[in-house]
Amino acid sequence: MVVTEHYTSREQHITQDGETLTAVWKTTWTDWNIDFVNLPVIGDYWPGRFDLRCTDIKTNTIDNINVDVTALFSTHGFENRMQRTDQIDSWEATVDVQTQEIYADSYHDVISDVQKSWSAAWSDAGGSDVTKPFHLFHDPRATLNISTYGSISYILRLYENVGKINTGPLVKEYSGSKAASNPQYTDDAQTAEDDGRWLLQGCRTQHIRADTWRYDWTFLHSKIGWQNSIGPGSETIATNEYETFSIIDLFEGMDLIEPEFDRQSRA
Repeated sequence: MVVTEHYTSREQHITQDGETLTAVWKTTWTDWNIDFVNLPVIGDYWPGRFDLRCTDIKTNTIDNINVDVTALFSTHGFENRMQRTDQIDSWEATVDVQTQEIYADSYHDVISDVQKSWSAAWSDAGGSDVTKPFHLFHDPRATLNISTYGSISYILRLYENVGKINTGPLVKEYSGSKAASNPQYTDDAQTAEDDGRWLLQGCRTQHIRADTWRYDWTFLHSKIGWQNSIGPGSETIATNEYETFSIIDLFEGMDLIEPEFDRQSRA
């Protein structure tokens, strides 16, 4: 198996909008057909340049045995790394904030600085239970959305874990896995402690192409932890209300770190 980088390889084009690098390898059709590790695939980065991603590959036939493989690496190619099945580098997280209206009888009286009963206050003011309005308060919560890509359909895993809360860190585990797959990945979540604070609210799955399923996991955050959250009517949710999940088990099979290709010496 021989893969040799062509002497015309590594032509660069740099503009104010970004940079491209064109690499050319000489190989055989046999090596090309078996997906030889020393040839790039879409989404691979150029060694030492995590911002240069492979966005385009084409072949040029030399004869019945030999072929030239040309790969374009671009600073605009980051999104092409996504949607590779079973890879941590395909994980993508977004955060939204939603505000819920919650019915509750307890409220905080800012004048006396104490918790009071809305029903008692309404009654003391001469109000009737028939005309008593609902007491609402707004509860902003963060929603974490993580997209992963798998080579099989995890239907059983989905319905067995929806409605559970995390045991062990979730954001820190996500952050550490991303950093392990890409040395240039950084965030502020390396020390986050969020055990029991994320509820797996749902997951949308989509068969996007042959042997590739996309999973959009939605996690709802509770600042004080779901086991201690205050529900409607100021009733504390029982500690056995929720079962637990682990992000390691949830994303098992979609947590691989694929080695990048090794570029060869020039011809």
